[in-house]
Amino acid sequence: MKELLLQTESGSTQLKPAERQIQSVPPSFSLIPLAPDGAEYQQPFANALLNSRVGFALPAKKWSVLWKADLHPGFVPSWVLQGGNRILVQAGEFRLFDLEGRKIAAERTGSAPMFLDREKGLFYRTVPTGYFAANQLAKGGPAYLFLPALGDSARRNLIARKEKRLLIAGVERAVDPHGHVKPSRSLIEIIEIKEPVRTAGPGLLQSGKPLGELYIASTEMMAAAGPENVVFTTPRGIFLADWDLKVRAVVRGAFKVRCFSLGELGGIYLIAELETGLEFWLLNREGGRIYSVRLPAEFAQSSAPPLIGYDHRAYLLAAKRVTTISDRGELLWSYEGSAPITGAIVTANKRVLLCEGSRIVALSPANQSEVLATLPGTLIGAPVLTSQGTILAIADKTLYCLTGK
Repeated sequence: MKELLLQTESGSTQLKPAERQIQSVPPSFSLIPLAPDGAEYQQPFANALLNSRVGFALPAKKWSVLWKADLHPGFVPSWVLQGGNRILVQAGEFRLFDLEGRKIAAERTGSAPMFLDREKGLFYRTVPTGYFAANQLAKGGPAYLFLPALGDSARRNLIARKEKRLLIAGVERAVDPHGHVKPSRSLIEIIEIKEPVRTAGPGLLQSGKPLGELYIASTEMMAAAGPENVVFTTPRGIFLADWDLKVRAVVRGAFKVRCFSLGELGGIYLIAELETGLEFWLLNREGGRIYSVRLPAEFAQSSAPPLIGYDHRAYLLAAKRVTTISDRGELLWSYEGSAPITGAIVTANKRVLLCEGSRIVALSPANQSEVLATLPGTLIGAPVLTSQGTILAIADKTLYCLTGK
């Protein structure tokens, strides 16, 4: 196949988006600080923008463990998600809890990132057979399931929702044990979930309509989705699309994207690898580079998408370090931790809350650090600040909920 192939009900089309070379441009949108929106931590890196931002202020309190809950001893957990009165922990088995730490449901699940959709009262996941499943948030029971394109031969890396549309992105994986058939493509697909939802047999979705499947000739595809735009990258460029999978442009150049996240206004925040070293870029929605900042070599190993605050500050994670960049592309400060940082979020009051070894640490906008808690074992993933003002964190095989006084 060529670079991009779009399949819809009307047939297959080879896409040839307009090509642009990366170049610097003046800012094309306002960088006025955004009002906190009460956003919850509903999927890895908080949302489909991947900007690790939550819409609540971190209280200035003394923190202690309110409760703890055991997780499955046979699986390594990866993420804790929260929405409304439910908490969801992802591992080889998901576990659904209420806000008091009581287990509601548990079941084997796939490795794709889960998405807690409070608005629809559902959470989404893949199952080990490759099917895509929606479960009810109330009690964890099944709502519907369907087989997405490529089935279990794809490793999913993004789930997003816009109104009735579900977006599922994934990368083809090796399934031939003899290695004769090698993976060669990635996929982004859009499915419309018509309401009321209808199922048949063992919960198979009958009211779903595939709107399009975009096949990409690369197994190094990363994707993120905003309210109006879908952005994906391969080693060949940055592709700018919409929720109809129309790719309007591709930005190319002598660079490779290591990780990226999006802003609500269409901005693309990314770490780029060049022959001369690493740089942090802010691009506008058309792919023009608004600013660039040189980064130290340690960010070559960074895979965490940039954290983006409501004031448009960016926070970059690398090993034990957090580096902060202003909304105008100025290097502000760096925090050096005493242990590896496994994840972080940025709050509505400009605090960076991070997991560092066995400690939960909060950083102020002026780089003042405060240890909020030290938990037994090694922390995993990012901490989560909830709408109830509590903090959730995973240490080894235990989920902790912290409260402040």
